[in-house]
Amino acid sequence: MVMVISREAGGTPVPLFRRKLVLHHEYETSQLAFLFQEILVHPQNLNGAGAFGSRVVGGVAERWAS
Repeated sequence: MVMVISREAGGTPVPLFRRKLVLHHEYETSQLAFLFQEILVHPQNLNGAGAFGSRVVGGVAERWAS
């Protein structure tokens, strides 16, 4: 599974982050941090959306300057 984060600048999306997700690895962008505890993708959901029982559990936190 790949996560893509973008920000609009002047009406155009600007990509900030594109990564393949790995369990229990913290990903950081300039303002956000992400951590995923569970990623289960049903084979019928590969390469598309659907309601076949896929499950993604994770969290997002705001980062601040230290």
